[in-house]
Amino acid sequence: KQEDLFNSSHTRMAYMFWQLMHAEEPYLTDDLSEEMKVARTTTISDLNRLRKAIEKYDLKIKGKANTGLALCGDEYKIRLFILENIYEQLYLNFPLGQIIREKLYDFQERLSMDALGFGFFYRFFVVMIQRMESGHTIKKLEPKYEELYGSSAYMIVDEFLNEIEQVKGYKISKEERLFLSISVAGMRTPANTAEIEQKISISEGVADLIIEILDRINRLKYGFHIYNPMVDDFKNKYSVAYKMAEIAKGVLEERVGIEMTEDEMGFLAAYFGVFLLEQEPEKKR
Repeated sequence: KQEDLFNSSHTRMAYMFWQLMHAEEPYLTDDLSEEMKVARTTTISDLNRLRKAIEKYDLKIKGKANTGLALCGDEYKIRLFILENIYEQLYLNFPLGQIIREKLYDFQERLSMDALGFGFFYRFFVVMIQRMESGHTIKKLEPKYEELYGSSAYMIVDEFLNEIEQVKGYKISKEERLFLSISVAGMRTPANTAEIEQKISISEGVADLIIEILDRINRLKYGFHIYNPMVDDFKNKYSVAYKMAEIAKGVLEERVGIEMTEDEMGFLAAYFGVFLLEQEPEKKR
């Protein structure tokens, strides 16, 4: 079973990251090779791939193969790398316990969350609990995350985590509450479009798109990106919509100071594509 498990380079990288992020002292490369039952050269090759993958998260693996390696970087960035890259390998069957699971599903029902939104929240929650309980808490967050304090997203999370504290028997800090709030801040939520429609004559579908775009901007602001497998399709088949997305990207980066990934560009092009279709006249001139 162990040999089969470590046949994949991605799985080996996830395992090494897990070991390094929990290590209390430098980790020897030979120990990693022995645990995974692979050659030392394979481990070194995977380590180099891992180093490259974590670069954009401002994380580093410092040290030398023969003296030991250590993972260095901000706790929030460590969690972000996990969520965006290796969650399935590390946390797919994480044991939360029946009571906590019930509270999570009650929370989903109370807020009428869709499967995608709840999926983000659930992942953030699992990673937060595991990291906290292994002694790795968030001590400080950048000012842009502090802005969430007092927001509706924070209040929703605050109420939920008060219930979790009763079950767990320990306190959950403001910083950890802010971390979980990030998953809610970028989440799609039901919205009333009546106020928008009073000001401009658009269909409910288009108003819905605007709300979705605003949700996406929130996700970008807090640095949480989603993989988009259809970017090339949008770029090649819907060139006008993609050009509109490029223009919007420039405005967002200039005005809001956030960087838009190519994955997000594809999503934005999809929104513009639907908008263009709806604005088409019934009969083309």
